[in-house]
Amino acid sequence: MINQRPKILLLSGGSMETDRLHGILAKYAAVELAENVPEMLRLLAGSSYSVVLCDRFFATGTWKDALSAVQTRYPALPTVVVSQTREFEEGSQEWVEVLAAGAFDLLLVPSSESAVISLLAHAIVSGEARTSKTREWKLMEKPIAGM
Repeated sequence: MINQRPKILLLSGGSMETDRLHGILAKYAAVELAENVPEMLRLLAGSSYSVVLCDRFFATGTWKDALSAVQTRYPALPTVVVSQTREFEEGSQEWVEVLAAGAFDLLLVPSSESAVISLLAHAIVSGEARTSKTREWKLMEKPIAGM
């Protein structure tokens, strides 16, 4: 996405910290909000996103529901779980759980603007690399004419 604003989908539980995060993201990216997994999937089907951020809890589900839905349909799309965990030990355990489930990373909020942007830049580059690798593998699977 060189020379383009990245497009981010934020599945939000509507907390004050997520609203603050939305404000940070909007400075650097086009941000669309979803309130539940079906709405998230509808938005994902209609447009291309660089990364999905998902609150740990939202109106009708959890990050696990959202992550599973994204991984099933868009496996190269990085998903970052957003948590308001304040304790280091609890945050460490949550980080291990999130990574083990296949999320790209865990973002603890509140976070500094530079930490948010750094994490997102890394997620976006990683997602672009995954997409390129997927395309390369698909090209390699096609039979070569005349063989």
